[in-house]
Amino acid sequence: MKKTATILCVLAFLGLGVSSCSDLEDLENDLSDLDGRIEALEARMKSLNESVEAIGALTRATTVNSVTFEDNVYTVVLSDGTELTLTVGEAGVGNVPLITVDDDGFWMVDYRDGKGAVYLTDNGRKFCSTGKDAVTPVFSVDPEGYWMMDYGDGPVHVLDSKGGKVLATSSEETLDPLFEEVVYDKAAGTLTVTLRADGRKISLPVVPDFLLALSNADGLQLFDYGQTKVFPVRSKGVGDAIVQTPLGWSAVLEEGSFSVTAPIQTRSTPVADSDTDVVIVAQSASGRYISVSKVRVSLSDAEIDLDPRATVTSDGVPTATTLGFLVTLEEATSYKYILRKNREAVPAYDEVKESGIESSESRLLLEELDPRTGYTLYLIACNGDIHAPELVTASATTANPDYASYYAAYESGAELEIGGLVVSKAVFGEATLLTEETKTITADGVYFVPDGVTATYASGTRNTLIVIGDNPSGRGEFTITTTRITFNPTNRGHFVLFNLHFGLSTANGEGQILFYPNSTAGGMMQTVAMEDCDLDLTGFQGFSFTASRTADTPIGIENVSFVDCDINVGPSTRFGYFFQYREHGSIGNAVFRNNVIWSGNAANATRIFNLSMGQSEAQYAVAAPVGSLEFERNTWINCKPSVINIVKNVGRLVIRNNLFYGTITQHTPFITYEAGCVPSSGEIADNLGYNTNGTGTPYWKAVNNSFLFPGSREFSMTKENPFGGGRFDTATGVFVPGAAYASYGARR
Repeated sequence: MKKTATILCVLAFLGLGVSSCSDLEDLENDLSDLDGRIEALEARMKSLNESVEAIGALTRATTVNSVTFEDNVYTVVLSDGTELTLTVGEAGVGNVPLITVDDDGFWMVDYRDGKGAVYLTDNGRKFCSTGKDAVTPVFSVDPEGYWMMDYGDGPVHVLDSKGGKVLATSSEETLDPLFEEVVYDKAAGTLTVTLRADGRKISLPVVPDFLLALSNADGLQLFDYGQTKVFPVRSKGVGDAIVQTPLGWSAVLEEGSFSVTAPIQTRSTPVADSDTDVVIVAQSASGRYISVSKVRVSLSDAEIDLDPRATVTSDGVPTATTLGFLVTLEEATSYKYILRKNREAVPAYDEVKESGIESSESRLLLEELDPRTGYTLYLIACNGDIHAPELVTASATTANPDYASYYAAYESGAELEIGGLVVSKAVFGEATLLTEETKTITADGVYFVPDGVTATYASGTRNTLIVIGDNPSGRGEFTITTTRITFNPTNRGHFVLFNLHFGLSTANGEGQILFYPNSTAGGMMQTVAMEDCDLDLTGFQGFSFTASRTADTPIGIENVSFVDCDINVGPSTRFGYFFQYREHGSIGNAVFRNNVIWSGNAANATRIFNLSMGQSEAQYAVAAPVGSLEFERNTWINCKPSVINIVKNVGRLVIRNNLFYGTITQHTPFITYEAGCVPSSGEIADNLGYNTNGTGTPYWKAVNNSFLFPGSREFSMTKENPFGGGRFDTATGVFVPGAAYASYGARR
């Protein structure tokens, strides 16, 4: 795997990635207390430490192999293969020390106290960025907001010239870049990076025809006695090369490979070095330049501090049968993985460790997958026999297949996964392709709606009803004239709409609901899934409700899924909720992802869940719990600010990358749950609200801070209309945020 370090030429320290200056000002206004400022600093700590690490890489480098510039980003590849990304971003806020090095490579810091750069020291000891004893300092922030530094022996407080702790937080805007300027002079063949702290320049020759890069050699490489490891080598323009090995080790550099062999353990031989570097000093063919490549090695029975880690992200564009993942390893040489469909059982850690497929590829392409199916990759980073203590996961969904007809695909045995439910002939049997003569649905089953036919629904009580628009290139039509579609939850059925435009054809449904689970004995529906639909709910009172239940007759739903839908709840204030199960109900797993939910009326009262009569102890005792709730990448327009009104509790809560637009007059909870019932896991991050009344009141607060959980962050607010420069049309349901806010809300 290639080595990667990232330089942020200007740290957007409390900003949103590399956001605009106005975003940063908005965020600064919202971070009004110490906890908020510390949290924002911690969120950007990785960027700071990567920038410090990149300074060290530049000071140790001898030559550069290539420099490219695109979209305001420099990509620099050193002659040993290390890749640096120099991103010219925006300034941020926070009292950030400016880092530099002296002529001999010793780390220095400017605390901005007017005294300039001083040496980074610990009990009088200076630290060098180069050489055998090179150290790269790692920044962090303590709970009180003071800078800390780890030189390899654990974090200690950063002290100024007077011996006082240095405060990290600041309410004033300051310029935080560690890098003043980056200049690539292609004609002269030089790259010059200027450090802001003292104006020091790091200048390196750019030699495109000289490279010696090792692959899969990052971090500490763990060897058994006598073991040989072979590392791939990319090289060009190399003349001579000298290999230096520690006592007892051997190494051979050949065309395309570098072999390292650990010493053999015998009684008569001296103890070999157990933790040190194998070094290649390469000279260019011209004899003018050198490059130094290293492999850090250790014997498996040596006492070491090793922490294999991996990060996994989606890579490339999914196809109907393939998914790609990018795996980045730290202090790891390989990884083990298992890929599972989201509907399948999650593998245990030990299963992945013992039975997972081992690989060291940085780009993992998984093939022969099912179309339109969600998958999760479960991965453990490894270094020899040492494994990371936890699983790392990443999820992705294969693309729609190139079907001409969903009905034809179903008849041929294909599986359609909708809301985690597999819809196939093998599971549900014969399906019906509706015609003009048979367009009225009167019984349970799977129905496909072709072009030119508008499906309708008669009265009756259903167990399972699945309606699918047949043409993958356009949504089918489905309307109802009845007051509701009633289901018997005792039979654990499914209600699924996919690839449809749905609405009321007359006013007969005014004041009613669409989905009504009803049984005197109670029961649990397995699935309610709306996917890739245009749902016009104008005139409905809500999507679903249950009448009062008892402890002996509860009603619930195991899996609720609304994905890729455009949902119009109407221009009036009539529509009030999606699910109202306020006594003796339950929701298992609920997913709301990539939906646009809107009303043309700013006073609309729409909420997703209303699962309790109130907040008294007695009311919470019979309120409905939610096992897991994911609310991600939704655009919420003119609906109730309290999106999840009241629930008993939520086991796992994820609220991420949503965009909220509406009128509020006070601190408004996104979700309310019983005191002490804090979610056990989840993430709340990167949500943005815009208050049309202009007060800038915080949009979300989970009752109060004592009810939050680790990994949760308050919503950010902007005073700038996020749809400025984009499109905002309640008549057509088209809501496209401006470029500065494109990372929020539904993707269309």
